Amino acid sequence: RRFESCWAHPVTLPEQGFVFRFTPLRPMPGLLNLIIALPAIVLALLCCGLGWWLLRSRRREAALKRQLEVQENRLREMMEAQEEERKRFSGALHEEIGMRLHSLKLSASRMAERLALQSPEQGAELRRIAGGLDVAARDIRALSDKLLPRVLAEQGLDAALSELTDQVFRNTTIQARYRASEARGRYGQQVEIATYRMARELLSNAARHAGARNVEIQLDRNGTHLALMVRDDGRGFDPHRTRRRHSGLDLMQSHLQTIGGKSSFISAPGQGTTVTLHVPIS
Repeated sequence: RRFESCWAHPVTLPEQGFVFRFTPLRPMPGLLNLIIALPAIVLALLCCGLGWWLLRSRRREAALKRQLEVQENRLREMMEAQEEERKRFSGALHEEIGMRLHSLKLSASRMAERLALQSPEQGAELRRIAGGLDVAARDIRALSDKLLPRVLAEQGLDAALSELTDQVFRNTTIQARYRASEARGRYGQQVEIATYRMARELLSNAARHAGARNVEIQLDRNGTHLALMVRDDGRGFDPHRTRRRHSGLDLMQSHLQTIGGKSSFISAPGQGTTVTLHVPIS
């Protein structure tokens, strides 16, 4: 016979005299709770792992940042010490050695004039010695200006860059022009010296490697920054490849980053180069 079963009620078969009771299989309460809670447990573990990874990454970033700050401070202190040493050495060259050579040159010239009355040949020889002393004095003066230009200390960055442009391109066929700007104030010794040295590196590279016919230099003030721009119409280069070969530019980049500045290189083969340095005034 067909019979219908019910899980909640007994089923009776009268012909046989048997009573069957069917009871459903119920899961254990603890296992059911575990099955329900398992996704939440997995999600919690994933969140904990992600949080630990983020915390560890932030700690690494903070440690790396502190290490970079320490390195930048050391590099800044080293550069400041170098500038002080250059300043001291420049003063010693100009005020001591240069002045002594100039004094010897004057004495030799006076002796040559007196000696020429008695012995023209010896007088001429002494005049040649005086001329050699004069050349040595000029070389000492030029070396002193390279270490710390007097025009930079006395007249400021604008006048120093104008004179530097003339010095670098004086004996070349390149037409160089420094565009006078409104940035003619004084910005502190460290800022002026750093900007001057980076400008000299850029101009030297333009004169030796650019193959340019025209070079333009300009200094402007943009709020709290000085913007130094050097543009040439030379052969250009790939900034991502060629620049890595120039140790002078790498040193300039390190110096610029140390004082909190930024740079931009716009160049392509056959299209010239434009370099802009942004130097913080403070």
